[in-house]
Amino acid sequence: MALKMKEFSIQTMLLRYVGAIFTSLVVIWLSIFVVLSLGFQAGIVLPANYDEQYLRSLQKNLDHELVLSQLPDTISYVHFNKDKKVLATTMSDKQLAEAKLFLTAGTQATQGYFLSLKRSENQYVFHYDLAVRYADENLQAKLPSFMTLLLSSGILVTILVFSSLTVLFSKRINHQLKTILAATDKIRQQDLDFAVNKTEIKELNIILSGLDTLHQSLQTTLKTNWQLEQERRQQVAALIHDIKTPLTVIKGNTELLAMSGLTGKQSGYLEASQKNIQKVDSYVQALTDFVKVEQLELASLESIMIEQFIDEISYDMQSLAHAKNRSLTIHQKISSRQIILVSKDLAKRALLNILDNAFVYSAEDSVPEIILKEQDNALVITCTNEGRVFSAEELEKASQPFYRADSSRGASDHLGLGLYVAQLCATKHQGQLILQNVSSGVKVSLTFPISS
Repeated sequence: MALKMKEFSIQTMLLRYVGAIFTSLVVIWLSIFVVLSLGFQAGIVLPANYDEQYLRSLQKNLDHELVLSQLPDTISYVHFNKDKKVLATTMSDKQLAEAKLFLTAGTQATQGYFLSLKRSENQYVFHYDLAVRYADENLQAKLPSFMTLLLSSGILVTILVFSSLTVLFSKRINHQLKTILAATDKIRQQDLDFAVNKTEIKELNIILSGLDTLHQSLQTTLKTNWQLEQERRQQVAALIHDIKTPLTVIKGNTELLAMSGLTGKQSGYLEASQKNIQKVDSYVQALTDFVKVEQLELASLESIMIEQFIDEISYDMQSLAHAKNRSLTIHQKISSRQIILVSKDLAKRALLNILDNAFVYSAEDSVPEIILKEQDNALVITCTNEGRVFSAEELEKASQPFYRADSSRGASDHLGLGLYVAQLCATKHQGQLILQNVSSGVKVSLTFPISS
């Protein structure tokens, strides 16, 4: 028994994403705090109030000798005598002015802090900052400030974690969406022999449930239509068979009548009957061809090298031209060795029908031109012939079954299946049938996609 996939909502997924980011931030900044604490304990870094504590220890120990040269470099000072005259200083002019104001009015520095210390008749004012720094002065001089380095690292890690979690979240969403995309792609291609899979997200499963209902409905509809189409083809085939038998009898009887002694008027009636019988026979043959073409449409595709396919097509076209006592020009512009998926019988019939139309609808001394080339990842076979161009109606309807234009464009016994077969071929191969008028006549192109 298959385990049921655990589902959760998009809201839950988003909350997990936000929770993961929040947890990561807490871990990152706690790690920064731990690193800072370990640095203090190991003596690698000094706390921000280290200078202040150092100076206050001097305030408490009044009997401790004050050696100004031993002050840390981060502390600057000014030494006043009892008349508040400056005896020595390491402060800048600005700091010195502020130090004097601090001594008289108690006003703190604009940057950093002041602290005063009195020894006998001497007065000292020290300036310091509250900042974490390296205990080693060489490190302090060569490296960025400890807090800048630590905070920059924390921000960088935060950005990396945020980016990684976002990528993982988007990949997870995309993985779930692929199930929907796969189902819709199968339905679009009418490949309905598949099962709709579920995802981890409730909202997507609701959509997939609707797609599954649509998929099953389409599958039932297509199956029903296929069965009806099969029944129709069987009925047409049976009808053709039922017509052929009495038609054969009628043809035989008219031939016997022709051999008997008939008056001139009777011979005229018989000749008219034979012409109409011939028309009926051509219609029956057209229906037979129509059924055969639809059967070819169901044939499976096979892989074949383009060169081999072109050789076979070129041979068949030259054979048709020879049979009709016509000339034909074939230009091949294929250089690469590629493979196409093709139903050879249907493709050959379609291309020979296009060429046959070119012979029928052009002058006998004209020479149709066949060009075979690769274009936009497809094999394109073009037939150009001189003669009357397509009308607007013909461009729109010429590929419909049994369509026949007016008799001025060709033979009256034209049954209207040639370009229909070509259109079926294009549809089956996911290619195109393109009808065009050119300056000297018409151009018909049939394309076959080249396999990846």
